[in-house]
Amino acid sequence: MHRNARSAAAVVALLAVMAACSGPVTEITEFPDVPQRIVIVTTTGDVIIDADAAVDGVRIESALQGTDITSTLEDGVLTLGDDCDGDGCSVNYIVQMRGDVALEVTTESGSIAVSEINGDVLLQSQTGPITLSAVSGSAVATTEEATIIATRMESALAEFRAGEGDIDVTFDEPVEALVVETGRGDVTAQLPDGAYAITTDTADGAVDLTFESDPASDKTVSLTTGEGDITVYRR
Repeated sequence: MHRNARSAAAVVALLAVMAACSGPVTEITEFPDVPQRIVIVTTTGDVIIDADAAVDGVRIESALQGTDITSTLEDGVLTLGDDCDGDGCSVNYIVQMRGDVALEVTTESGSIAVSEINGDVLLQSQTGPITLSAVSGSAVATTEEATIIATRMESALAEFRAGEGDIDVTFDEPVEALVVETGRGDVTAQLPDGAYAITTDTADGAVDLTFESDPASDKTVSLTTGEGDITVYRR
C-alpha cells in the first residue's frame, strides 16, 4: 500500500472511532408558551417530564446520538418525535414547563417519568418502567414488561396495566375509580381515608386487605394479578 493510501485509511479509521466515541449531543428547544397538550413518540429513548413554575413556556433538553428530533406546535398541541429505529441511535428527553398541560407519551424500550402534572396523562411503554408522582389529572399508564410506580397521586380516575411487572400506587387524595391489573407481579395500593368498594383477584398469590371494603361506596378500586400478591393499606 502506498503511503498516501495508508494515510487516507488511517484518517477514515480515526474518524470512525471519533464518531463512535463522540457520545450524545445535547440540544435545547424552547417554546414561549405552554401548549394545551404535549405528545411524545419515541422508540429507544427515556422521557422525563417535570413541571417547573420557574420555566417560561416549554423547555426541551434532548440528548441525541445518531438521530434528530422533530417538533411541531399546531392547534395547541406540541408534538415531539425522532427517526431513531434503535440501530446505533438513541434519544432522551427532559421536558420542563408549568404543570397545567395534558400529556401523551409513547416509547418502546425507554422509561417514562412524570411529576407535578395537573392535566390528564396517557403513558405507554413496551419494556421500560413508568413512574408517576403528584399527578392530579386522570392517569392511564400501560407497559408490557416493566414496573409501574405511582406516588402522591391526586387523580380521580386512574388506570394502571402491565403485562408483566409489579404495580405500586399511592394516593394522597381519594380516588373515584382505580383499576390496577398485571399479568404477573405484585399489586400494592395505598389509599387515603374514606370508604372504597374494593375488589381483588389473584390466581396465584395472597390478598392482604388491611381495612374493610364498603360495597355501597361510589369509590371503586379493582386490583387484579394473574400471579402475585395483592396488598391494600391506608395512607
